[in-house]
Amino acid sequence: MYHYRDHQTHAMSAGELLLEFSGSGIFPVQQDFETSQRLMVVFESSEHLTRAVTIRIKGWLGEKEVVEDLNPQRFTWVNGRGRATGRSVFSKIESIEVNGALAGDQGWVRIPDYTLEDLSLLMPLWAGIPDQDQAKAMLELSIQSQWLEKYGLAVCGKIKQPDEGGHGVLMPWNHLVGEGLLHYGFRKEAAELVRRLMEGVIHNLRTHRDFYNQVDACSGQAMGEAGHLHGMAPVGLFLRTAGIHQISPERLIIQTGSPFSHAITVKYKGTGVTLNAKEAQITFPSGQSVRVDEPGLHKVDWE
Repeated sequence: MYHYRDHQTHAMSAGELLLEFSGSGIFPVQQDFETSQRLMVVFESSEHLTRAVTIRIKGWLGEKEVVEDLNPQRFTWVNGRGRATGRSVFSKIESIEVNGALAGDQGWVRIPDYTLEDLSLLMPLWAGIPDQDQAKAMLELSIQSQWLEKYGLAVCGKIKQPDEGGHGVLMPWNHLVGEGLLHYGFRKEAAELVRRLMEGVIHNLRTHRDFYNQVDACSGQAMGEAGHLHGMAPVGLFLRTAGIHQISPERLIIQTGSPFSHAITVKYKGTGVTLNAKEAQITFPSGQSVRVDEPGLHKVDWE
């Protein structure tokens, strides 16, 4: 797997809570770090409203004194909870000063947790970054064993406990992972991913007659907003996996050896293309047909 790391220090810390505070004040910390760290602040107001809160962090980076102010503009607020991440790094923290907080407000100062994993860490497959051996290891040791659920790849990985609750399947991220699998020749595995994604789409069309932003990775239960484009079938990934790489008024580019268990037929402006595990059959509007059974990519010009 690929992992997050700090862009400046390249550290991959597991995260740590340094301070939990309530209201305003100056809070001594006296914390030394083996590797220089930046800090992040989570602030929660008692009325679930935004606050013009300012956080001042005092410490050292080696022999140099460092003072960083997180002013109100640095916070991003959602439902009364604000978050801000520092731009400076520290080898030692002396104190943290909080201004603008009321008595019932709470806050937490942490070292970011770079060990957290989400589906975006599989995007190097789509970008073609790992070599073939590493891509195979990602498939076998991460995707198949740690991520793939009944209805696709969950955004935060496989559910470890039965009562942990579901994880959503985000179709655009799954689509990109599927394209990455095709890039490295894992066509059969891409077809299995498409099958699971399609089962989630079909399940909610039958149940709710609508497309939803996400589905639960284990149960297929609809999640998020209804009528959302992210809930539609992954047509592009499906066609490429089946073997149709381009279909346009000028040409058709197909790949034989469809990994799906049943024949796939696609019709375009009177021309039909049927693909199965052994061959591709192209039928033109005139009734003339062409059979392609040699492995690899094949280009057919309409002219």
